[in-house]
Amino acid sequence: MPKDKTAEYHLANPSKQPSHTITTILQGDKDDIVPVFELDKLQRRVILLEGGGRFDWIHPGSEAFKTLTQQLDGLAK
Repeated sequence: MPKDKTAEYHLANPSKQPSHTITTILQGDKDDIVPVFELDKLQRRVILLEGGGRFDWIHPGSEAFKTLTQQLDGLAK
């Protein structure tokens, strides 16, 4: 639990870690959990998918999933 292992939970939280120089942020403009805000301030490549929702990235057949897999394929080359 976080109260038992505070340091470990802090280290596991991606928002507390610096992003890698090749980080690409994938964001849907219809995400109702994490709103689009000041993505340019992150100084990383951003792909803002029009009409993309929060969970579209994990649904095969969606445009967001296609975008995600294309990005991953690019890293493997």
